[in-house]
Amino acid sequence: MSKFALLIGVSEYPDEMSFNPLPAATKDVEAMKEVLQNSEIGGFDQIKTLINRSRLEMSERIETYFRDCQKDDLILFYFSGHGVKDEKRNLYFSAHNTKKYREALTKSSAVAAKFVRDSIISSKAKRQIIILDCCFSGAFGDFISRDDGSVDIESQLGAEGIVVLTSSSSTEYSFEQKNAELSLYTRYLVEGMKTGAADENGDGFVSVDELHDYASRKIKEAAPALVNPRIIVLKDEGYKIQLAKAPIGDPILKYRKEVERRARDGKFSIVARRILNLLQQELKLSSTQALAIEDEVLQPYREYQRKLQEYEQTLEDAVKAEYPLSQDTLNELKDYQKYLVLRDQDIKPIEARVIPQRKEGNSSIQLTNTPLPSKEAEAEDYFN
Repeated sequence: MSKFALLIGVSEYPDEMSFNPLPAATKDVEAMKEVLQNSEIGGFDQIKTLINRSRLEMSERIETYFRDCQKDDLILFYFSGHGVKDEKRNLYFSAHNTKKYREALTKSSAVAAKFVRDSIISSKAKRQIIILDCCFSGAFGDFISRDDGSVDIESQLGAEGIVVLTSSSSTEYSFEQKNAELSLYTRYLVEGMKTGAADENGDGFVSVDELHDYASRKIKEAAPALVNPRIIVLKDEGYKIQLAKAPIGDPILKYRKEVERRARDGKFSIVARRILNLLQQELKLSSTQALAIEDEVLQPYREYQRKLQEYEQTLEDAVKAEYPLSQDTLNELKDYQKYLVLRDQDIKPIEARVIPQRKEGNSSIQLTNTPLPSKEAEAEDYFN
C-alpha cells in the first residue's frame, strides 16, 4: 500500500476585478505538505503540489492523479482557494486564470466539481480522502452522495471508503481570516495532526472522523459565527481511515489533552489549576513547556474574546461621540461586526451594556435589528 497526496492552492488572480487574492492558500498547501510528508506523522510516500496554476493544468493533474492510483493506495486530494457557484448553483473550483464576466463565472476558466467527482469515481483506489477549504465546499457532497440514477456510484466505486472533509456546509461560506498565516479550517486540521491532539481514543492514530471533530470544535471556540465544517462519507468505513500517526505516552500530548479537558470558557478553575500543576510536575515538564501548551489550547477562545472586546470598545467610543447613533453609524457598526465575524447573539449583551436606555418604554437601539445585506453580497464584500 502506498500513500499519495495532491495538494492544490490558488492564492493569486490576475483578474483582480473578479477575485480577491487569498494569501493563506499557498501557506495552507505548505503546511499540509509538511505534516503529511513527516514520517512520524503523515508518512505519505509522495506528495505533489500545484500552486497558482491554470484551469487546464489543474484539470490534467487531477485527472491523471486519480487515474494512476492503484487499488490498495490511500490517496488524498486537497484544495484551498475560491469556491464559486454558477447561476445554476453548480460548484466550481477557481484556478489562477479563473474569470468573471459581468459578475457571472466564466465556466471554462474554472474546474467543475462534477469533473473532480468523475475523476474520483474512475479511480481504482479503495480509500480516498478529499479535503476542500473553500466557499461552498459542502456542496461537493451533493456530487458524491446523489446522482441522477444513471450511475450506481456505490457499486461502481467498490471502495472501502470515500470521505470528504469540507470547511462549510452546502449553503455556507468558508472565510479566510484576514492577516492569518493559514485559513482557519486548515490551521486546525494541521494542528490536530501535528500535535496528535486529534487522536481522541489514544490508539496512536488520527482517523478522519477524529480530525474532523477536532477541527470543528476548535473553529467553534475561535469563531462561533463562522461556518460549520462538514464530513461526508460514501461508505461507513471512510470515517475510520487512518490519516496520521500520533505519539503514545508522550508527556506533552498527555498534558495537552488534560488542558483541553480542564479548560472552561478559556480559563481554569482553582481546582483544575492545582491538578495541572501536579500533572506538570509528574510529567517533568518545564514551566515554559506547560505554558506554551496552555496558550495554544486556549488561543481559539482568547481570539474570540479579543474580538468581543474590540467590538465593545468601538461601540463605547461611537456612543460617546454620537448618541443617538445615526443610521450611517449603525451601518458601519454592522460592517465592523462582519469584519470581526461576530454573530448578532454575540453583540446583543454588549449592546445592552453600552447603549443608553431610552426613557420612552425603556427600550434601546438594537443594532441587531439593522437590515443586513444578502449573505452573498456580504461574503463578496468582506471575505472573498
